[in-house]
Order: sequence, then structure tokens, then C-alpha cells
Amino acid sequence: MKRENNLTRRGFLKTSAVAGAAGMIGTGTTGFLSSCSSGKKDATTPLKEPGSYYVPELVDLASDGKELKAGVVGCGGRGSGAAINFLNAANGVTIVALGDVFEDKVNGLADKLKAEKNIDIPADRRFVGLDAYKQVIDSGIDILIDCTPPFFRAEHFKYAVEQGKHCFLEKPICVDSVGYRTVVAAAKQAQAKNLCVVTGTQRHHQRAYVES
Repeated sequence: MKRENNLTRRGFLKTSAVAGAAGMIGTGTTGFLSSCSSGKKDATTPLKEPGSYYVPELVDLASDGKELKAGVVGCGGRGSGAAINFLNAANGVTIVALGDVFEDKVNGLADKLKAEKNIDIPADRRFVGLDAYKQVIDSGIDILIDCTPPFFRAEHFKYAVEQGKHCFLEKPICVDSVGYRTVVAAAKQAQAKNLCVVTGTQRHHQRAYVES
């Protein structure tokens, strides 16, 4: 039976982006907070008025729109979990490419997707090596799910935005000043391209935590 929800997928991503990115890496990353917005707002507008209490809209499912194809880079435990989370978040979403430095991690996630979601990842969509992220991004995906060790994340994000891909980035986003500046620049480019960027700060949109 098809699940239903009256929130649009774009609205779902927008809400998640605001909830997930707020306060993540400072005031220089306004692209994270506004890149999903269709309206023209001052990028410096705060999420809440001083003295007010901000509670994001909490949703379980978004269901409208065309099919979205994702690729996962970093296929270990966190990447495997994020892949299943993504597939459970909406109707009409799928995963079409996997990448990791280690072949056993790629094959392990491919087996998991087949067993739990009946999704087949063919051999020519399983990429291995340090440049696997580029192969995944260039494989025709709409969304990058990046769950590698954080040292690599900034460069992956930069390349994904250059190629016009929406992104889910597991935390931490970066580990040094060079990575930070790369992320800030890529976030501004994502904003200019109207791309959605969501970060893995789960406490910001975990229902029990927020409502308490």
C-alpha cells in the first residue's frame, strides 16, 4: 500500500535542511539554510525571532514529485543506515550507484539493498577507489548521500555541487580550516543553483528529542 503524506518532498528537504544545518558550522554557511527556499529572503534573516522558541515541522514521509535517484559514497555502517533511511523517507526514491574505497563495503551494501528493499545495483554501478565519489556523482544521480570519513567530505561536496547534485552530508562536515572554507564556498554555490543540502544532525529532527 502506498504511504501518504500531504507534505511535498521539496518541503520535506527544506525543513530537514533548516533543522539539520542550523548551527552546524557557523554563520558563513547561509547556503545550507536557504538553498531549498523558492522565495527571495535575506540570507542573514535568523531562523527565529529573538526570545522565541523554534520548533521545526516534524514529518515522517514526503511523497510527491518525480522519481529521485541517489548514489551512496561511503558504504560502511553509517552509509548503509543512511541509505535505508533515505528509502524509507518517501515514495518514488531509489538508489542506483554505490562507491567506497573498499570493495567489500560496496558489495555488502548492495546485498543489503537487495535483501531489504529488492533494489539491484549492477556491477557497473559499484565503484571502488579514492575516485569512486566522482564516478557515483557522474553516474546520473540526483542526490549524493555522502557518509565517508569526514576528511574527504568537503571535496566530495564541492564536486557534487559543481555537477548540480542535491546532497545529504553526514556529520562532521569538515575537520580543518581548509575543509571549512571549501564547504562554505560550495554552500554558496549550492544556494545560487537552488540545490538542497541536508546534514546528519539527527537531534535537530528527532521527534522525541525535539518535543521534549
